[in-house]
Amino acid sequence: GQGYRLARIDPGSPRPALIFTTGDGTWAVRIPERPQREDWPVQRIAPATSDDLLAVGDIDGDGLDDIAVSDAAE
Repeated sequence: GQGYRLARIDPGSPRPALIFTTGDGTWAVRIPERPQREDWPVQRIAPATSDDLLAVGDIDGDGLDDIAVSDAAE
């Protein structure tokens, strides 16, 4: 993959989620309140995305980050 981004995707959560892509999809890893003691929940948020193209930003102005990925092979 080409990296990761931190994104605020959960309303009311003070912690960002770690977003990354693989050839198998886009994934969100939520950072728990006690990172050293709690499991970090992982959720696949989009299937079959490219591992090259990932952008994060608040597109719609709601205060939460939106995630843009590509499923283009090239």
